[in-house]
Amino acid sequence: MRVAKRRTFRPWGLSALAAVSLLVAGASAGAATQTSFSITYESGVPADVKSAFNQATVRWSNLLRDPVTVKITVGWEDLGPQVLGEAEFYVAVGGFDAVRSLVINGAEVGDAREAALLPNLPTAAGLNLHLPAGFGFKKTGYLTTPNWKALGGSYAETDGTIRFSSKFSWDYDPSNGITGGTYDLVGVATHEIGHFLGFTSGIDIIDYYMSKGWTDNDVWVSPLDFFRFDTTELGAGFNFTTTARDLTPGGSQSFYYGDGSVLMSTGAYNGDGSQGSHWKDLLGLGILDPTAAAGELLAIGQNDLIALDLIGWDVVPEPATLALVALGGLFILRRRRA
Repeated sequence: MRVAKRRTFRPWGLSALAAVSLLVAGASAGAATQTSFSITYESGVPADVKSAFNQATVRWSNLLRDPVTVKITVGWEDLGPQVLGEAEFYVAVGGFDAVRSLVINGAEVGDAREAALLPNLPTAAGLNLHLPAGFGFKKTGYLTTPNWKALGGSYAETDGTIRFSSKFSWDYDPSNGITGGTYDLVGVATHEIGHFLGFTSGIDIIDYYMSKGWTDNDVWVSPLDFFRFDTTELGAGFNFTTTARDLTPGGSQSFYYGDGSVLMSTGAYNGDGSQGSHWKDLLGLGILDPTAAAGELLAIGQNDLIALDLIGWDVVPEPATLALVALGGLFILRRRRA
């Protein structure tokens, strides 16, 4: 069973937001070098949901060291028969080269993976893209507002809203496993926050437009898309700078991180049935897998942290030294795993 995650794309210019002082607040407020979260709960959100969501924010705070605050509104309502939860987040939109420069300049000193890849990202003039017929590129890039803040931007308002379904049975404490027939709310919350942090792709905009019979001559490219390639082109002749990034729904696509790659989903409408801003389904690749099953305990993994590290977050411990962080999490789609 599949559902589409709604997203809100708000066309802020990268230079248009007023500079503000970012507050360090939330569960880890005492650590100035930890990413923190400021949560606003809508009326009617049960206490157990609040507790579970707070657990998810602590997980990310314990792994991220960018001194910014992610501001999220949390709701609780009937989202339909197949939807566990959904996320709507704001983005900052600007020139591709501006986004590229932010990601390059955000590299951590001593991070070998970033040093090997980021300086070799193509500029807009040299960027090759695989796009469907009717789609074009006018050198536009975008970031989620939390990702932008991690790279030095300022945004004072809420970064968006996460809502959970009131019509499913939930487990609110994964410390002793997930009870059969219930869903891991801490895990689902952890997954949704991962999208806020920047796990998003322009391929999902293209895929949705194609489902409506629309075209677009100005596709948006996210930092995650900087590393998205046709899997068949990762062999002989592959060049990180000149090989085309792939934003065409369907086929086989991978996130390339220098010393390896990981398969990605290719589109809810015209691809493999899952939104492209996820790992490939049913392979256990990380918190950004596209489906979750009842009774399943979900986990942040090395792939998730490598991706966030490359798009601009200061991740600890460095992903290269991390085998697996078994902290739980996934997202909004529901399907029984084989």
